[in-house]
Amino acid sequence: MTFDQLKSVLVSSAQEAGLKEYEVYYMEDSSLSASTLGKELDNVSSSTGGGISFRCVVNGKMGYASTEVMDEDSMKQLVRSAMENASYIESEDPAIIFKGSDSYPEYEREAFELPAVSELRDTALEISARVFDSEKTLPEGVEVDNASSAAAFAYQTKVSLFNSYGLDLSNSYGMTRVYAEAVLKKGEEKQGAYDLALVKNGQYPSRIIEKSVKRALEKIGPSLVPSGNYNIIFDANCFKNILGTYMGVFSAKQAALGLSKLAGKEGQKIAVDFLSIVDDPMYVDNPAKTPFDGEGVATYRKYVVEKGVLKTLLYDQATAQKAGKKSTGNGKRPGYNSPVSIGPYTVIVEPGNITLEEMMKKAGSGIFVNMMKGFHAGADPVSGDFSIESAGLLFEDGKFTKPVHSFTLAGNFFDLLNQIDAISDTLDFEPSGLSSMACPEVLVMNMPVAGK
Repeated sequence: MTFDQLKSVLVSSAQEAGLKEYEVYYMEDSSLSASTLGKELDNVSSSTGGGISFRCVVNGKMGYASTEVMDEDSMKQLVRSAMENASYIESEDPAIIFKGSDSYPEYEREAFELPAVSELRDTALEISARVFDSEKTLPEGVEVDNASSAAAFAYQTKVSLFNSYGLDLSNSYGMTRVYAEAVLKKGEEKQGAYDLALVKNGQYPSRIIEKSVKRALEKIGPSLVPSGNYNIIFDANCFKNILGTYMGVFSAKQAALGLSKLAGKEGQKIAVDFLSIVDDPMYVDNPAKTPFDGEGVATYRKYVVEKGVLKTLLYDQATAQKAGKKSTGNGKRPGYNSPVSIGPYTVIVEPGNITLEEMMKKAGSGIFVNMMKGFHAGADPVSGDFSIESAGLLFEDGKFTKPVHSFTLAGNFFDLLNQIDAISDTLDFEPSGLSSMACPEVLVMNMPVAGK
């Protein structure tokens, strides 16, 4: 059955049951991938999935049910299940079926078709071959190890939302990405690094091979650093990891539950004057754009932090109504059977006006941090405290000197926002779907490091 046919059965069933407020949400996902290990093809896979969910308001409570089975009987049962489930709801959150926004963002959708699996396979093998070919350019005694890998993967998502108020929305997006990981070996030592990139017009950028090889080479022969205070430059990926770990503190729901120190601070200064953080659902470089959220609210570009001031938390319908505000269009649904949850789209830390080289000269000496691991165990998303094992490159007089590893960076996210000394002028963007990040390098002076 087509979505329109499924929708027709659901509407008829809802009307027969006497429902006045209800919503249909449909999602379809398709994905393909091919990967290599060493010089050989390691895996090829494809999948198609999705389903449909039904929400309805019964006696002021929101009932919810979902299914992957797309036939008439399942649609009728879906309505019955949602109505029954409403009777078990104990939450005091308001049950809201959204009537619709005055307008929705208009944009020219990028035409996208899933590539053939054979095309992804050939791309992954080609990237792998180029990683191994780079061995010709490496210093004597350094080899490309067989643990090196490559991958090409693509996905496409289609979403439709319809409700009893006549709101009828649909969206689709997709992308193809490539991955290269170079593992270099010198004697018994192995060091690896990777890079990801978006495929545009059927072409992937050669930089993913060059960057992964260069970064792996820079790690060879690391030493330990003495404990002390250092000027720290976080590379873009590391700052993405830090910000991504703590993005939950910008959720109005977390704030209402007492799980965010930003509760009650909208309109107040929370960071240095030159830090601005944007949430943009229509970011030009992200193929995964969305003009509406999982509740049908129109999305829009917004400053979460502007020049150090917390402009807004992120709201869905329920948290907005409780707070006496309007939804910011951040009620997301990661899957057809997912409840509405608050989250950002493309998070952008606005770039500064200083190059990385100028930033290094400004700092004089310090550590360029290009690896942090263990955020799941070493970061407290409520208090903001973190203690993370890290690695990177020492620098002095604007030049990198030698790699260092196995040191710990400790601090507090909320303090860090006020300790930033400079932001570079270059954004690094890595699209990963509806939740992505674009960040520059960030300098924090005099940061405590636990080393040898």
